[in-house]
Amino acid sequence: EEYEEGEQYTEAAELRDRIQAIKMRDPYTRAEAALAKAVAAEEYEEAARLRREMQAAGKPPLRRKKEVDMGQLARAMGVATPAEGAEQKEKSYSDTVTSGIRVQVDSFYLPGPSAPSDGRLMFGYNITITNLNLQTCQLVSRTWQIKTVFSDKKELVSGSGVIGRQPVLGQNESFSYSSVCPLTIDRAWLLESMPVSRLVGSMEGSYLMVSGATGQESFQALIDPFHFTLPPEVEIEEVEE
Repeated sequence: EEYEEGEQYTEAAELRDRIQAIKMRDPYTRAEAALAKAVAAEEYEEAARLRREMQAAGKPPLRRKKEVDMGQLARAMGVATPAEGAEQKEKSYSDTVTSGIRVQVDSFYLPGPSAPSDGRLMFGYNITITNLNLQTCQLVSRTWQIKTVFSDKKELVSGSGVIGRQPVLGQNESFSYSSVCPLTIDRAWLLESMPVSRLVGSMEGSYLMVSGATGQESFQALIDPFHFTLPPEVEIEEVEE
């Protein structure tokens, strides 16, 4: 019996490896796996390239079907999905212009570093900052406000520049980078109270910018809220205590 059980485990492992190999043939899934590794290694330019590759490839049909099914379930329950909400508050992106500085953000879920059943979630985000002014501007510092849906507490994070740089932008020049935001969510809330939209958190903030020959003028470039939403295919499993 022990021999037969060992054979079953071996067959299950081989089947799992075959399924994974088939998944990795898909360009979206392949780029998604590489993206998680790039972000973990803080290779942000490579992460931004891989994210663009994912967007160009598009999600596999099965993933799109799961997203459609989730939307149908929400409608059957009489709950508006993010795309159907009158004000569309639960966007995974934002696009803000303040004092001639445009900030575009696109967030996404990182399955590799995440452990949903333990309440540990990792999200990434791509940002493009564009100077629409006639004069050159420089990004000096950043301030972020991070919020989780299950808690009223807000975490404030600030620091010099972005990813170790303080980019200088001439007229119509852009600077892009990628970063991550880890969230710790109560597991019971994920299992019992998470909304149908699967919204779990959000970020908003601002950049301190300076302009002028000697940086004598300073102003804040706002970053409108963008949200973190668990994809439909992510399952929260109950863990025995």
